[in-house]
Amino acid sequence: MERHVPEGSRRVNDAAFSGNGEPTTSPDFAPCMELVAGVLDDLDPDGNLQTILISNGSQVHKPQVQAGLTHLAARGGEVWFKLDGGTPLERSLLNGMEIPDQKVIDNLVQCSSLVRTRLQVMRVAVDGLAPDEESDGFWTDLVRSAQAAGAKVHDVLLYGLERKVHQPGAERLSKLPAEELLARGEAIKAELGLPVQVHP
Repeated sequence: MERHVPEGSRRVNDAAFSGNGEPTTSPDFAPCMELVAGVLDDLDPDGNLQTILISNGSQVHKPQVQAGLTHLAARGGEVWFKLDGGTPLERSLLNGMEIPDQKVIDNLVQCSSLVRTRLQVMRVAVDGLAPDEESDGFWTDLVRSAQAAGAKVHDVLLYGLERKVHQPGAERLSKLPAEELLARGEAIKAELGLPVQVHP
């Protein structure tokens, strides 16, 4: 950082577990969370640095993952729970995993019972077309069902296509105009009563 970052910009905002793949599938997930928490306790005793896990939530039913989430919560960290589509088919296209709706609901309820949880939602055009009202309705209904089942969603992070998607079918995806994302953010606020941050 001293060599490559200008002096006024040298800061670490958070420690994030993410990447090409699902971090919680690692057998070392819980020990890693514990290790990072210990390092940050030493380097950042005031708790200014947050730990973030970006996850599709597919492994949250496993005891070792729940143990890792407990370490995450103990230091004020949070999960960014990826929910990019309202149907299994949409989620498969965007994330490469066709997780059934009920499993998504169960995972979101479990995750949010252990650690502060925000929804991370990517909104893109498919074959040049923005998601339609039916697609948006499926997503909203899925989140409502999770909330009714006990999910405690803190807020929503809505963003556009920022980097290349590697799974099959990615060539069908394209970035949406900023005004489309902003309008969808306002709709989510109105429909679910959740705070929404939009990053076009």
